[in-house]
Amino acid sequence: MINIARILLSACILYGLIAWMLTSGAALSSELPDTIDRIRSSVVAVGTVKPARGLHKKGPPVIFKGTGFIIGNGRQVITNHHVIPETNDLEEKETLAIFTGRGKQARVHKARLVQSDPDHDLALLEISGAPLPVMKLGNGSSVREGVEVAVTGFPIG
Repeated sequence: MINIARILLSACILYGLIAWMLTSGAALSSELPDTIDRIRSSVVAVGTVKPARGLHKKGPPVIFKGTGFIIGNGRQVITNHHVIPETNDLEEKETLAIFTGRGKQARVHKARLVQSDPDHDLALLEISGAPLPVMKLGNGSSVREGVEVAVTGFPIG
């Protein structure tokens, strides 16, 4: 099991990797779209989902809360603690989920909370099923204060 310190380290390394790519010439502004294409499949939406419902049920079947990215064995997701609901509507069979793909390739993957660190606003989720594309993490040691960086995500929460 991954501990919360490793999650924090992984998140810092991700931001360091993006900063390194921008400062090393690996992702100059003309190459930024290529960089986005390379990491897009590892960035996921996080939220809740309810099963198909009848006409008299209230609320949307899907609620997006934020984003995360796939790490480790392809079944682990790092996200922010604040996007994880405190409770789910058990009567409506609401479950935590991550969402991948776009358009007709959109998929829902049920998730479970493995560990959370509210003080650092981090959470580790786990999904079952086939592994998803993993975000390649780099070394953030070359990042200098004041360097321009690009950060990925989809601020919907």
